[in-house]
Amino acid sequence: MNGRRSTLVAADKFVRLAPGAAFVYPGVTLTRYENGEIVGTVWLPLGDAPTEADDELLIAHLHAALLWSHGHDEAPVR
Repeated sequence: MNGRRSTLVAADKFVRLAPGAAFVYPGVTLTRYENGEIVGTVWLPLGDAPTEADDELLIAHLHAALLWSHGHDEAPVR
């Protein structure tokens, strides 16, 4: 075991612009931990009707996280 792990959490991201004015964006947060410490976080918007491009971006990030969790060097996400 190398002390690396990744988690994926479905959540909404709230952006407050002013009192009483906010936007809500559905998406997921992908967090990477190394030896119990957070070493990276990315939030990926998913929307109500994800496009093929949204799906491909999510798959690319999940693939990179899986490789990283198993000790491979950081793979760039396209």
